Amino acid sequence: MKVGESPASIIVDGNIILVANNAGDSVSLLRPRSGCDRDGGYQHPATLLATIPAPRGPFGMAVLRTAGGVSLWVASFGTDSIVMLRAPDGVF
Repeated sequence: MKVGESPASIIVDGNIILVANNAGDSVSLLRPRSGCDRDGGYQHPATLLATIPAPRGPFGMAVLRTAGGVSLWVASFGTDSIVMLRAPDGVF
């Protein structure tokens, strides 16, 4: 399943899969499917929920859950920094 350009890392948080797309400067959020659907001869094991822009070269990620919501922390290889991204409403 294609998620983005140069997927570099993946984490799972509950029923959400997050993929850091290093060359695509984004994070893909997916929901696994209980059964695989067929699209021609290819099986899709998950549904793409959102793609969030991230700083240049996202690599590592963490999810922080608080009373105020869910935040995604992303390490940016291209900017030598970490940033907090807000998760889209309704995804978590």
